[in-house]
Amino acid sequence: MDHFIPAESVLELNSIMHSLHQGNCPFNEWYQEWSTRVNQANIDENTKMYAFRKLLNRTLHDKLLGISPLPDTLKSLVEKA
Repeated sequence: MDHFIPAESVLELNSIMHSLHQGNCPFNEWYQEWSTRVNQANIDENTKMYAFRKLLNRTLHDKLLGISPLPDTLKSLVEKA
C-alpha cells in the first residue's frame, strides 16, 4: 500500500537526504537517522548512493574509494562502510 506524502514533506526529505552530514557522529547512529528519513521519500537507488557517499565523514569516504570493485547497491555500500 502506498502512502501519501505531501509535496512539502518530499522536498524536506530530499533536503535532509543531501544535507545530513555524518561529521563526528558514530556511523550507526548517523546512518539510522539518515536512512529513516531517506526511506520515507520515494528516491531512486543511485541518488541515495550519491548522497550517502557525499555525506560520510572524509576518512570513511576516502576508505570506501579504495574498495575494488566499488559497491553497486546502497546495501553493499552500507555494509562496506
